[in-house]
Amino acid sequence: MFAGLLDASHLMPLDTLPDTAVEYARAAGFTGLLIYVADLNRQGLHLLTGPNGAAPGTETDIRVEGTVPGRAYQYGRLTSAAPQEAGGTAWWVPLVDGTERLGLLRVQSTYDDARALMILRKTMGIALGHPGRNAPLGRGSVVALVA
Repeated sequence: MFAGLLDASHLMPLDTLPDTAVEYARAAGFTGLLIYVADLNRQGLHLLTGPNGAAPGTETDIRVEGTVPGRAYQYGRLTSAAPQEAGGTAWWVPLVDGTERLGLLRVQSTYDDARALMILRKTMGIALGHPGRNAPLGRGSVVALVA
């Protein structure tokens, strides 16, 4: 799923990336995907939006320090986006290029935690360890949507 997005992203304008990423995520069984990129000072994570902007109620700016998404970003760990949402599970997925931290993906799924982890492993190539536990990303685990 994301391999196709990576191939397509080299020729697409940046403002079309969020909507295109959602299309690829839905094809893989996810119900939603948001892309947050870190600022240069690594103090905040900022929603990458398309031409229509963010959906109402979507958090557009997230502090790194003292937040669950910030912890996922700082430690490079897949983290549950608690509390559970009605109708699904959400995860914060570190977005990296080699060892460079770029931001986070917020991936939503209608499946329970174990099923969502299985899909994330298969579609994104992330080495996660035991389902339900946070595990650091391995060196070969590169997810780079913004290059």
